[in-house]
Amino acid sequence: MTNELDSITEGQKSTRVIVITGMPGAGKTWLATRFAQEHYNFFSHVCFIDGQSEATIKADIMHHARSKGGMVYSQATFKDALGFFRGDRSGNCLLFYDNVDKGDLDLVKLLPLGRRGLIIVTSRDRLKGELASESHLHIELDVMTEDEATQTIIQTSRLPNSTENRVAARAVAQELGCLPVALTQAGISMFRCRYSGERYLALYRTHRDRISGEDKAYGAFDISGQRLPPHLLDFLHLMSFMHHSSFPMEAISLAIESGFEAEFFQFTPREAIYQESKDLLKSIFCKNEQWDEGSQSQMVVAIQNCSLGSFTLLPGFQSPFFHMHPLIHKWAMDRIPVHRRPLFKEAATRLAVCATKNPSIWIRLLSHIDSLLWYSAIGPMHVNDRAAFGKVLRKAGRLGDAQGVWMTVKDELNAHRDRTQISSATVNLEMALTIENDLEQRRVLELEAVELYTAALTPSHPQTLRARRCLAETSHRLGDHSAANSLLSDILTELRQQDVVSDLEVARVTKLMADFCFKRGEYGNARVLGEEAQRKLHAILPLHDREVLKAACDLSLTYTCLNLHKDAQVLRQDVLTISKASLGESDEVTLGTTLALVETHISRKQYDEATHLLEPAIALFQEVCGDIWAAETMVRLVKVYMSQSPPRISDAIDLQQQVVKILKASLGDDHVVTLVEMGYLALFYEEQDRLEEAERVLQSIVDVYRRHNKNMPILCYGIMQRIARLYFLQGRFEEAMCALVECVDPYIEEYGPNSVESARIKTDLAATFYQLGDMLEAERPAKEAEQVFAEHIDTHGEDYMDVLNLLDNIQNPGTNHIGRAYGKPTAPVKTGRGVPRIEGLHPRSRSPELRAKHGDQDTAEVGNTNQVG
Repeated sequence: MTNELDSITEGQKSTRVIVITGMPGAGKTWLATRFAQEHYNFFSHVCFIDGQSEATIKADIMHHARSKGGMVYSQATFKDALGFFRGDRSGNCLLFYDNVDKGDLDLVKLLPLGRRGLIIVTSRDRLKGELASESHLHIELDVMTEDEATQTIIQTSRLPNSTENRVAARAVAQELGCLPVALTQAGISMFRCRYSGERYLALYRTHRDRISGEDKAYGAFDISGQRLPPHLLDFLHLMSFMHHSSFPMEAISLAIESGFEAEFFQFTPREAIYQESKDLLKSIFCKNEQWDEGSQSQMVVAIQNCSLGSFTLLPGFQSPFFHMHPLIHKWAMDRIPVHRRPLFKEAATRLAVCATKNPSIWIRLLSHIDSLLWYSAIGPMHVNDRAAFGKVLRKAGRLGDAQGVWMTVKDELNAHRDRTQISSATVNLEMALTIENDLEQRRVLELEAVELYTAALTPSHPQTLRARRCLAETSHRLGDHSAANSLLSDILTELRQQDVVSDLEVARVTKLMADFCFKRGEYGNARVLGEEAQRKLHAILPLHDREVLKAACDLSLTYTCLNLHKDAQVLRQDVLTISKASLGESDEVTLGTTLALVETHISRKQYDEATHLLEPAIALFQEVCGDIWAAETMVRLVKVYMSQSPPRISDAIDLQQQVVKILKASLGDDHVVTLVEMGYLALFYEEQDRLEEAERVLQSIVDVYRRHNKNMPILCYGIMQRIARLYFLQGRFEEAMCALVECVDPYIEEYGPNSVESARIKTDLAATFYQLGDMLEAERPAKEAEQVFAEHIDTHGEDYMDVLNLLDNIQNPGTNHIGRAYGKPTAPVKTGRGVPRIEGLHPRSRSPELRAKHGDQDTAEVGNTNQVG
């Protein structure tokens, strides 16, 4: 199969589907995984999808789109996720649907079939082979022959290739049904435990009565599991409720710190299983009274020695991630006695809920939260835990999913006879915070929450104040500024009338007032209020508290708007130092502050400092935020390279090529942002006189526009003008003339016959006719251009002198007064004369945080997934 890659993908114009069928343990997953590993660099994305059910497929597709697409797809629905993987958006992508065994599953509607990419499906169901793109792409696996199976065991166990060992190995192979996965597991166990074939066969036969005819590989896993201490076997059972890939081991330390008792919400009392689940977790992770690096190292070594899981350490993370093979993941679940499965699910839920007390880990727990929410059939999840996961989903930006979870919480509490006004208020407020498109409905829910909190608590209780602040913010967003300001003023008045003034609440209200001033463009007032809030927060909370760091970041943004770049730099450097030390390099606060500080360095022309920050940040953004944010980070570095003296043009081109490649894979080659960055790549090529490469890039942009638009926009004719100038510089005057002639009428129609834009393209056309020796055709557009520039001589004197020189050459060929039209058109190309400017990823004026806070179109443009036309 791996040798057929070139023939499978060469010249493909649609997604190819390969289907691998065979009985359990035949090596379907192993073969597909090996293929993906060997050709990882060939694909823009490699994504594993759990094919057990429609629900697991949809969950994994959405998870991969959200992680690969970055902020653009952070809230992607299943339909959005399919759109991401269709066509050129995801590039040459490999999707691996494993264990699609349900006969009634309509898989076709779950496949993102498009113009590119490769899909591999593994299934026990031979009929699924009908999904293969071509008959030869249905690969049917059978068991190995006895000779092949014997040789596999000899090789993996590293036993001497003697007659005695081959006889014993053949007996093991026969017992295992010659299933490749089981054979490999058996050989590894024999090697690590120094078992002979006879010894391993005896152990295997002790498990034979527990092995169904379909899952003979389980026997090999059982033998490996026998070597694990009971608490580590329980760890595997626990992990079978999480997603099979990338469980952050850091979550264990966070849960232990809370004593496995952390709670976000306490809506209803806990049942007996709650205490039992805590006891189970303590028996797994606190067997020796503590959990430390030594305990974790022992676990890593023991599990990896048994080949029942693997651990990887990713860049920017200090703790490893745990992975299980899907078949081992299923085995670990199946080997839990049925009556104990609800307990293990409760323990896994408790582990995840406790870990989510630290917001820095939320993004890495999302796939595991999805998995836990999916296992509702094994046992109901307590309403308090569901609410905790709903809050995490909301904070992670998955508002639709969060709203669905909160709906179930609300329904359960409404049916609960002991529900309180406080619980109803909390649910209303959390529901409101998941609503973005209907602010009026959001305000209604927040108002109800305020009324309920006020009746159950007091108007100045922290929970009531939070609801009132949310209501004020929503009112401000609706444009009701007077109501928003009145709410905040009332809160401040009430707080100051209390016997014991809550300085923290005063600081929070002051901070919100500063935000309102900023959004209205009142930067002076925003600075005064922001500095006051910052001082109060510093006096109450530790410096590494997220609320303190967020307030400092916002204040630095206000300084930037006031052109106080030095003050902004000092503040951002302090935040970055504290955030790195307390939250880690991969935390969202650290990453966001890194970009903000880079913008400050650029504003102050401190390009070496900006380079020092950006170069190592690219890999982190790629890992944590996805491809789009990695591309945006690269774009900033390109800008820095081009701003240095002398410009690092070669480095900028190499990086810009990567940007274009990522954008084509993530957004598609017809997305407006991709096209803009291609335009900048062409510009950089021109700077190095790589004219043919620049021409090819620009021509590909024009081709996209022609493909999607019956009537091309004026922007496209501006690009054709650039192409014409490249032809001109290469001496290809006929081609230049044809391109310019096509552009003249659209320019006149768009800008008018007496516009500067039309005059410039007429100047270029006249210069081209002159080079072709056609003086009559050259003179007419030159004279028309000269009349226009004469009327604008105060602002376009240089253009006027250019066309005068050109006319002199046309009318008096012997004088040869060469103007800019005959040399390298550096100024026209750099400024894009006559070409409407649009913004791509290049941050030329504002930082992303400022654009986002203002809600500028630039930011919306990057997040827009519409194609050209």
